[in-house]
Amino acid sequence: MSLLFLTSLTGQSVNGRYILKKPLGYGGSSIVFLADIISPTQNFDSVAIKLIEVDNNEKEKQIQELKIALSLKHKNLIDCYDFFDCNIEGKAVFGLVMELADGSLEDYLEQFKNLSLNAKDRDMIIKSILDALHYIHSRGIVHSDLKPGNILRVGDVWKLADFGIARILNAKTSTRTANINGTFLFIPPEAIEGIISPAWDIWSLGILLSRLFTDEHPFCAHNEMQFFEKIQKHDPILPQNTNIIYSFMIKGCLHKSREKRWGIDKLYEYFSVIQDENNKSENLDKFIQKRLVEIEDLKQHDDYHLIIEICDLIIYLSPGCIDAWADKADAYSCLGQTKESMETYRNALQSFAELSNKGELFSVFQVLQSVDNFKVNEEAEAIETSLPQTILGNRRSLQSIAKIVGKKSKSFRQFIRRRKSLDGN
Repeated sequence: MSLLFLTSLTGQSVNGRYILKKPLGYGGSSIVFLADIISPTQNFDSVAIKLIEVDNNEKEKQIQELKIALSLKHKNLIDCYDFFDCNIEGKAVFGLVMELADGSLEDYLEQFKNLSLNAKDRDMIIKSILDALHYIHSRGIVHSDLKPGNILRVGDVWKLADFGIARILNAKTSTRTANINGTFLFIPPEAIEGIISPAWDIWSLGILLSRLFTDEHPFCAHNEMQFFEKIQKHDPILPQNTNIIYSFMIKGCLHKSREKRWGIDKLYEYFSVIQDENNKSENLDKFIQKRLVEIEDLKQHDDYHLIIEICDLIIYLSPGCIDAWADKADAYSCLGQTKESMETYRNALQSFAELSNKGELFSVFQVLQSVDNFKVNEEAEAIETSLPQTILGNRRSLQSIAKIVGKKSKSFRQFIRRRKSLDGN
């Protein structure tokens, strides 16, 4: 039932404590008013009041949800001060008294339509959402309606709002509902089965992150039926020219299987690298080591495509990481892509040469290891392609690159002796 009839209440008091000033927004069964406080003992003058139609069949659940909203206190959540029930023109209504916001992320993004959002502002918005989700998920609560319209700005702070369909899972990993809640453009594939878990919010976050980089939805559809088919069966269309770390985060959020979807802690881990990327802190080294451990696990499952993706991420962050180059080349080999494997070794040695010219040092062992790996692979290609002359030329150019790197080492003469021994000279 619509509450639009309540717009006529402007200027009237409710619950004996608040005077309704003007409507701020509408929902399917709720309306938000700007209101003044009658009581002089309150330490704030204006508030937002959400008037919600009482559903007699769901009244206890509505009360529980209002209590959830009151219990949550975090700098990135809209503060809720009080709730009450009253009767307005013969209709039972709940009222939720909230902190007054200055606008929504939806309004903010509309200002930047077809323009790039400032990177600093975007990162601040993302951190605010991650902080808010971490807080509620750690308390076993799922928001289940994460979208730009429910992220509000109070001063310079972004806050998550509207816990009208929040759920307490009571330490369970998921629950079920007979109704599909949330704006359909932000709901995950499992919503069709009515499964609610923290992974629901993570999926919505992936859609929202994509929205911060582009106006296009990752599952573009012409109607609701086509949309549900796409989120079930199609891969997302990821934003172009996006920081590789953000691309990983968006893909991690948009796994169709909720069991494979990333958790908030892993998202934090990746986001921290974006913040630390320029100063190359110890956190970056720890991050890379974790990814290398992941690669070892993926090898056990023959997931070579994902190994290549993770190696590309590591190389982006640390071009001199020998392990990532070698793992990437090996992954290509395991996929039967010998040409790509060899090209990886070429790129590795070129990268080492460029870094050496910038003053970064590599041990003789590292360089020789790369050349030796290349030799093994190029011999395999020579057998398959019968192009020994081309391979020989490539070997000579690679050895030249390796020597450039080796000259930066104190053990250059040892490097030359070792190189001659390998070549049989």
